[in-house]
Amino acid sequence: MSTGNVQQLFRATLEGAYEDDGPWDAVRELHRIGTLEILDLAASWCESSDALTRARGADVLSQLGKAAGHPSHNFPVEAFAILSELIGRETEMRPLSSVIYALGHLGDASAVPLLVRHATNASPEVRHAVAFALGCYPNEPAALKVLLKLTADDDECVRDWATLAIGGARRSRYSRDPQGHCRSALRSEPGCARGGRGRIGQTEHRRVLEPLFEMLTEPEPGTRPFEAAELLLGMSQDDPPLTRDDYVNLLKSHFS
Repeated sequence: MSTGNVQQLFRATLEGAYEDDGPWDAVRELHRIGTLEILDLAASWCESSDALTRARGADVLSQLGKAAGHPSHNFPVEAFAILSELIGRETEMRPLSSVIYALGHLGDASAVPLLVRHATNASPEVRHAVAFALGCYPNEPAALKVLLKLTADDDECVRDWATLAIGGARRSRYSRDPQGHCRSALRSEPGCARGGRGRIGQTEHRRVLEPLFEMLTEPEPGTRPFEAAELLLGMSQDDPPLTRDDYVNLLKSHFS
């Protein structure tokens, strides 16, 4: 494809509203082409003074070269370097959300520490992006801890996606031992296993389990806290149903 056509596609990503089909069609076409020229142009867009332009630069970088029959990113190292720098200085909601989504798509677990810093952002759109992106790293302890917190987010969409992401962790290749995996995710210090049982430090107990206990004791807790408790306990869908007191007691027994 000629340089002129590539630039035309980039311009098309700025037309209309952000969520319109037209600009996203252009983004997907740039993904499909996935050349070094597109990488370089998207990188330059990430330096723009215009928020939408920076957002589109990140959107393009997220999946360069990915298409049906080609699941790999063409320039994962280069894209990660650009996006990890951008997330450190971005303050506006739209481009910050875009770079967070992009770091999820890249599949580089080095992004997790960069992502968790934004889990308490004032914007629900940003927190939703964090829930999505952390869900791409379901086997990372730090990601799982933050996803559990986000199941109690004030925003329903954030809560829903965090719960969905935790369900994805449950079905991951590590789900053969979800209880052991979740225990390791909740340990405050390495080597805090005693007699084969995971133990949570007091800081982690307050930050992770106590919010879950509060959710379980609400008058109408909904399904999310029970799903989180089942994940932590390593339960399967075939296990018999428990009362909320059962869940609390089992969690205290396993993680105290």
